Amino acid sequence: MNQVDRRKALEELGFICPSATDTPCSYDGSAKSTIVSADRKDTTRFVTKVHIQARLSDRVVKVESHISKTDF
Repeated sequence: MNQVDRRKALEELGFICPSATDTPCSYDGSAKSTIVSADRKDTTRFVTKVHIQARLSDRVVKVESHISKTDF
């Protein structure tokens, strides 16, 4: 049975995985959004940022995430 290289799989998803095996992989991303009301009178613009850490062990991947929203 072939075993999947989880570190490589995370890197393919955009995570940065240091070479040290006990160091967590991390991903940082952001998106700008604009919401306009149906009557087009109100517009809200904001940035959503996400930071994800994935710690690999023998059997599991432990994931921690932080999401923040900032109006602009």
